[in-house]
Amino acid sequence: MKFGALLARAWNLYRTHFVLIAMITVIVWLPGDLLEGYLEKYVFGVDNFQFSFQFSNFYTCCIGIIATGGILALLEHAAIGEKLTLAQAMIQGLENWGRLWFAGLVLGVLSIAGLVLLILPGMILMVRCSLLSALVVRNRVTGMKAVRLSFAYTKGYFWRLLWWFAVVILAGISFSMIISFLSNLAFNWWIINVATTVLGDMALAFWTVFMWVVYDEILTHGDAEELTPKSWLPI
Repeated sequence: MKFGALLARAWNLYRTHFVLIAMITVIVWLPGDLLEGYLEKYVFGVDNFQFSFQFSNFYTCCIGIIATGGILALLEHAAIGEKLTLAQAMIQGLENWGRLWFAGLVLGVLSIAGLVLLILPGMILMVRCSLLSALVVRNRVTGMKAVRLSFAYTKGYFWRLLWWFAVVILAGISFSMIISFLSNLAFNWWIINVATTVLGDMALAFWTVFMWVVYDEILTHGDAEELTPKSWLPI
């Protein structure tokens, strides 16, 4: 698997389904972005980074995963030649909510434990579980079973995954920061800042598409190993 080919496939999927991806993103993220923008402007203050961080994490973990589940379901159906409507994608996003939330909770606990004990185990865990959402939606599993499957499927891919995801995530974050900076430079209206935040959410949706492409390529063309205890240990 070559990084350029993965990016090209992900971009083609993102571009082809952009309207539906954008609509899912707006429906799920706009209410949270509006609420956060209003509270920052009129209640907590725009310099209260603790509130922004806590609210963003809460919304991502509890609400944002609906968009993740819907987009992943859209890609799964597109892979077999089926098209989902917006309503169908949203319904599947809601259906996947419980599995995604519980898998994320388990991963969060393990990641915190790994980072507390030592930084390296936490980093390895996060990279080896970076495909967790795509795995949960396709395999319809959650919790520790999903984590174990993620370790089995990503064995031997650690350094490539670390490099690929670092590039894509940094590019997405940079794009979002540029949009936010330009909006703050040109306007001082919180509603405009909310609009640019939603644009950033749409850009970051590419991460979900790329994650699905990598997972699909590993299953289709890779050499994912059987689930065995030794799959947990080596990078």
